[in-house]
Amino acid sequence: RFVVAVLACHGLFMYGLHFDVKKMVDAMHWGIYGALAAGVCLKDRRLLGMCLALLVAVRTGTESRK
Repeated sequence: RFVVAVLACHGLFMYGLHFDVKKMVDAMHWGIYGALAAGVCLKDRRLLGMCLALLVAVRTGTESRK
């Protein structure tokens, strides 16, 4: 379920980017951060590592665009 939720968030985010829906993109940033931050509770080390790496990558990418 967790993977499906993250993929759904990313799908909506990509839709917002493609059609330039700024409010949706801004809202989805928080959704993606929340989903990845919730990944800290995972027990599988590979999934935990991927979530943490994505969280850092997304945050770093957001900071570089400012």
